[in-house]
Amino acid sequence: MGFEVSKRIYEESLKLIPWGVQTGSKRPEFLFFGDGPIYVAKAKGSKLWDVDGNEYIDYIMALGAVFLGYNRDEWLKFITEQMERFVLTSLSSVLEYELASEIAGFIPSVEMIRFFKTGAEATSSAVRVARAFTGREKILACGYFGWHDWANTGYGIPDEVKKLTIWFKWDEIDRVEGLLENDEFAGVIVEPVMGDEPTREKLEFLRDVTKRTGTLLIFDEIKTGFRFPSGSAQSYFGVIPDLTVLGKSLANGMPLSALGGKRDVMKEMAKLWISTTYGSEALSLASSLFTVREIKRAGIEKTWNLGEMMMSEISRILCSYGMDKNAKVVGYPTMFWVKFEDEDMERKFIRAVMRRGILLKRGGYNFLSMAHDRNDVDRTLDVVDEVLRRIGRGDDV
Repeated sequence: MGFEVSKRIYEESLKLIPWGVQTGSKRPEFLFFGDGPIYVAKAKGSKLWDVDGNEYIDYIMALGAVFLGYNRDEWLKFITEQMERFVLTSLSSVLEYELASEIAGFIPSVEMIRFFKTGAEATSSAVRVARAFTGREKILACGYFGWHDWANTGYGIPDEVKKLTIWFKWDEIDRVEGLLENDEFAGVIVEPVMGDEPTREKLEFLRDVTKRTGTLLIFDEIKTGFRFPSGSAQSYFGVIPDLTVLGKSLANGMPLSALGGKRDVMKEMAKLWISTTYGSEALSLASSLFTVREIKRAGIEKTWNLGEMMMSEISRILCSYGMDKNAKVVGYPTMFWVKFEDEDMERKFIRAVMRRGILLKRGGYNFLSMAHDRNDVDRTLDVVDEVLRRIGRGDDV
């Protein structure tokens, strides 16, 4: 495989675009360690083709944003018909109500809902609502919640803002109870799935301690929403938060996120100035309406079962070549991670499968879509077996 066209475009892009691309996780050094495709030419179903003409089975799936599959015919027809009517006008769209009606109740915590464009927008609105509802300012956090000031510790963020968010890790959850006893925290925001953490017991502990201290529990289900057989991680684990953030699979690749939650908490939003010109943009709402209805109609059991088989087989392959001490498979069937202890080994693996037509994510989740089928998985497992066998023997890959 060659990537000459991608590399040439990237070199020119660096003169015009900081990073050369728009998304941090799509920077060449983050994808395939800088040695692979950068720009896409076409995508369909579970596959994409780069600008150099190479074809791939894709398990990155737009960082998990595409769940039905790329450019599914019925989906494309549905949003095209909406585009012919209108995209954005001076009035709200009835699609807002229709979509809210589909999601309310399907995600257990969602009794009221507001729509946004990005995950960072939605998590930030959750934090503001929590502060308004509780009258407190600090946030306790575990996970990744976007690029806004409250959720970061890097350059360009005032020190006083940084002090308002306290971070913890799942293996130090015992700290949480003591912190919350101080009555300073408006909310605890977590990703309910982070690789092989947390356990159901840890989520139940958070639910108990937040209730006792009058702190709101916020689940960031941007990755997990609609990817579990029961519709969400909260229903899968049986732990219901006060607020839930949704995104990614919500609209099958169109820009849409949401904040939903219990009625008494969400009513606080009517007092706050949280507004966006594009909140009623109709293509994304239509895309989400089709997506949510299709997930509810068809269910995701077939995709979940394929993922279970894939996780099990990759684990078996790792064991068969004595590599299970160097790597393991973590996560859940529709979003799992081949987690390497050795970065050099991960580098070899990710590059080698990519050069054989399989796109797997380095250092993060791989996402199955409803478009992946048994042929895709069988082909992928054949490639993974070949590559891990070569790496295990010390051969060139």
